[in-house]
Order: sequence, then structure tokens, then C-alpha cells
Amino acid sequence: YSESSPPLNAAQAVSRNKVPKHDGRAIQLLRDVVYMMGRTNEINEKRLFFKVQSIGVKSIQAFQRAFPTTPWIFAHRDPVQVMMSHLKDKGRTKAVCTRSRSAPPKDLVDLVKTYDASAKVSRLSVEDYCAAHLATLCEAAYSAYERSEGRGKIVDYKDLPDALIEDIIPNHFAQPIDDEAIARILKASQSYSKARTVGASWVEDSDRKDKAARPEIRSASDKYLLPVFERLKNT
Repeated sequence: YSESSPPLNAAQAVSRNKVPKHDGRAIQLLRDVVYMMGRTNEINEKRLFFKVQSIGVKSIQAFQRAFPTTPWIFAHRDPVQVMMSHLKDKGRTKAVCTRSRSAPPKDLVDLVKTYDASAKVSRLSVEDYCAAHLATLCEAAYSAYERSEGRGKIVDYKDLPDALIEDIIPNHFAQPIDDEAIARILKASQSYSKARTVGASWVEDSDRKDKAARPEIRSASDKYLLPVFERLKNT
């Protein structure tokens, strides 16, 4: 599953205390959702994989509580390239990374204050707010990784799909991988999973995004995203 809503909604019910924890229903809700999505009539299907939305990183602890022995990975990418994915059009004020601007979460406010105690989040530029939001996601991933006791793994986007074939699937996920599986991975890596048109091909865009990045994006990235990005790279 790729960015399916039910697991994230259930995990957020746990992480945001929408379901009482004292009787175990919160965690069981998440387990039940995953169980139902994993039902199949295909006898050869024995494993289930989820690609979770980026905001789901703030609910990793919920997933870990529900599935304490399940391995997971967090993929990160060059900060400027990520910001260009959100703010490629100059003057754009509405983007996924700025959705919370009307009610900034506490972790974002706290992060901004660590760089400038007098800063007012409401006055941040679009670029600065986007970078701060993305930094909170990376901080959440790094914290979860440190607590994961080896079950979490940080992966650099530029190392994909080779890292999946050579390390993540056979070693971290401990699953056998043969030539047929490798062929499927390579084929899937050529598709653009977020395209509105089914079957759209993926075109590598890192260089284009680097060249097109505006000074405001580079400045915001360096201020808020680069520090945690360096820590992720060094794991």
C-alpha cells in the first residue's frame, strides 16, 4: 500500500489520544486496520508493506507500540530538492508543507524558537515555514530511529532502488529476494507513484531542482533543515 489513509488515521488516533489508551483499544484499532488491509485470497502473499505519508513519521511511536518487532525505514532526500517539490512555483503560498500554518503544532513552534527565541511563527515566510515543518518530520524520524533498537533504518533517497535490493529487503526486512523480485523492484522504481495518471513514468529531477532553487529556499533549508539532515546522513 502506498500512502493509504486508514493506517495513518488509526495511528494518529493513538498518537493524538483520540482513543483511550488505558484499555488497549487505541493500539488494537491500529492492529485491526492493518489486519483487515492484509487479508488476501492469494496463498503466496505472506508479507505486507506500507509506504506511509510523510506526516505519519510523527506517529511512528504508535506503529512501534502496535507492532514492536516490525522493521521500518525512513527515506530522506537533499533538503533543497524536497523543498522544491513543495514550492517549485515562486509566489506559491499553499503547499502541503504549509497546511498547518493557521494552527502551528507545538513541535514546529519549539523548533523555530531554538533558532530564534524572539521569532513569531505567524510571521515566517512561506519558505521558512515549509522548511521548519519538514525539519519537524526529520526530527521525529531521527528520534524514533534512536529509540528503535535496530528496527528502524535511515535511507538516503539517492541510494534507491539499489539499497532496497542489496540491503534493506534481504538484511533489514530479512526477506529472500530473487531475480524476479529484483525485476519487479526495478520496474516499480520507474513509475511515478504520486502521478495523477496511472502508469506515468518517473523522471529523475534532482539536478533540475537544484538549478531552479531560489535563494529564499536555499536560505530556509540551510537554517532549519540542514542540521537534522546532516544527522540523518550520519546514522
